[in-house]
Amino acid sequence: MDIRRDIGVPLRAQLEGGLRAAIRSGRLPVGERLPSSRELARRLGLSRGLVHECYGQLQAEGYLTGVVGSGTRVAAGMAAPEKPATG
Repeated sequence: MDIRRDIGVPLRAQLEGGLRAAIRSGRLPVGERLPSSRELARRLGLSRGLVHECYGQLQAEGYLTGVVGSGTRVAAGMAAPEKPATG
């Protein structure tokens, strides 16, 4: 995921939008475990608080689920529909 500081779009909006798009497109499949907020913040050069807020917002919208000790995962129902088998 690419986060840019030079385009005038808030960092949180970029991160939330990027994660939503990845979930909708199926790049992040249902059940996929996301990095911890600390790890993702380190990778992207963001604050842990910003990532934590983003995860919380996406949980509230139903994109993610989080269970203490189990991590944050992509929720069922928000991913791209499976393509029908062709024969």
